[in-house]
Amino acid sequence: MGQKSKAKKGKISIENNAGRIRLRWRYNGKRYPLNLPHDFTPENMHHATLKVAEIKLDILKGCFDTTLEKYKEEIPKHALKWLNFFSGDFVSERNRFFIKADRIA
Repeated sequence: MGQKSKAKKGKISIENNAGRIRLRWRYNGKRYPLNLPHDFTPENMHHATLKVAEIKLDILKGCFDTTLEKYKEEIPKHALKWLNFFSGDFVSERNRFFIKADRIA
């Protein structure tokens, strides 16, 4: 009672990890977790299912990457610009530009 049932052999679980998507599975007796950079929402589940299909296919083909580097998703560079914009770096750069422009005028 109170224990979770173990996933079937070869199954890749999609879990909610602090509001983000995490995949977990076992391969050759070792457990592998993979955190995806997407919120755990119904709209983002297609990212998880595509990644699950990729991992399963690599396991079947015998070319599974045990380092998981092949499966990690990176945030695109254009998204990093938006992150910097909202983190305040953009605001400080913009303010510095306007201060310089005010001194020239």
